This record gives sequence, structure tokens and C-alpha cells, in this order.
Amino acid sequence: YVPILLSEILQSIPELPLQKKSRFHTQYGLSYSDAALLTRDYHLADYTEKVISELFEWAESMAQETDFDNTKLVKLAANWLINEFVPKISQTWEEILVTAENFAEFIALIAKGTISAKAGQRILSVMIETGKDPSDIMQEENLEQVEESDELTEVVKKVIDENKKVVRDYVAGKETALKFLMGAVMRETHGRANPQAVERLIKKLLTILKKTSNIVIAKQE
Repeated sequence: YVPILLSEILQSIPELPLQKKSRFHTQYGLSYSDAALLTRDYHLADYTEKVISELFEWAESMAQETDFDNTKLVKLAANWLINEFVPKISQTWEEILVTAENFAEFIALIAKGTISAKAGQRILSVMIETGKDPSDIMQEENLEQVEESDELTEVVKKVIDENKKVVRDYVAGKETALKFLMGAVMRETHGRANPQAVERLIKKLLTILKKTSNIVIAKQE
């Protein structure tokens, strides 16, 4: 009877912090440092696991939209939890308005490239204050990331037209010029443009403009 009683007692003991940290590392692929930070508080660890569970469901529905696998999604969620979410919350865990389901949806929006990291910071702040759904906040504040479109093409054309010297520098091989043009486009779109789409459009339009001689790129003296 003693072995049976001991077994029952051991099964009734909650998972200890060190055990939980080790499991977060092996089960979810988190680094030991991230696992330690996420398991230092019981409520945070519980919330994290709920987010991961919801996130895995999102992963199935967006398999064709992103190359993020489960491990990458968990690491992305951990990064936002540790660096953005926890530092912003001032409520007790019982008072937190952001559900695990909504946080997982928020991470899914970032993973799919629907919102930028900058927009994500704004959306997360509103989520913490109001408990609103991240997609609703995105639509209400017009924070959805702009992909290649007629709207973005016009912005890129405008930036190219207004920065001829920088364009000449780029053609001369100065990589910093490309970053300047990209930064100008991001400012024009208030950070909503997809940086990869912006880079592709700038290179594409400059190639077309050179070939059709719509602009004259003069060599610097």
C-alpha cells in the first residue's frame, strides 16, 4: 500500500518551476533563458501555455500564408510576451483583459505580415487597455500593412521623383541610398507599408525608369 500511496502523492504535486522551465525548453523549443522568464510566475506560465495552444490552432488555418512552423510561432509569441506584453501590464492577472485567444490572434497577424511590428505595438497597447479583438483594432485604426498595390506604387514613384540625388547615389552602388528611399516610403505610409514590398517596388521602378529613360541618371562629378 505504501508504494501506491507515495505514487498518488507524487502525482498530486504541482509541476515545480524548474520542471516547467525544462519542459518549456524541450516541448516548445524555447531557449532556457526565455523558458525561465516565462515560468518565473505561475500565472504567466499558465497564460503562455494557453496562448501556445490557441496559436497552434491558428497555425493550421494559416499554413498556406506563412512559412512559420509551430516552433517559430512559439518563439515569436515568447518574444512579444517577454518584451512587450509583460512590461506594459499593470493589472493583476485576474484583471488582465487580453484573452489568450486574442493574444494568439495578434501573433498570427504579425506572423502573416498583416501588421508590422510598429503597428503591433500600438494594437497591443489598445488590447491591454480595452480587451478588444486585435483585428477590430487594426481595422478601426487602419493599421493593416500595405502590400504591393497601386496605392503603394504611387507613393514609391513620388519618393523617387522627390529624391533624384539619392536615386543617383543608389544607382552608383550606395546601399545606404536604398535604405533612405525605403525610410521615406515608410514615413509616407505612416509605417503601414510592408518593407519587403517597398524594397521590391523601389528596385523594380528604378529598373523600369532606367530602361525607358524617364529619368536621367547623371554620374556625379
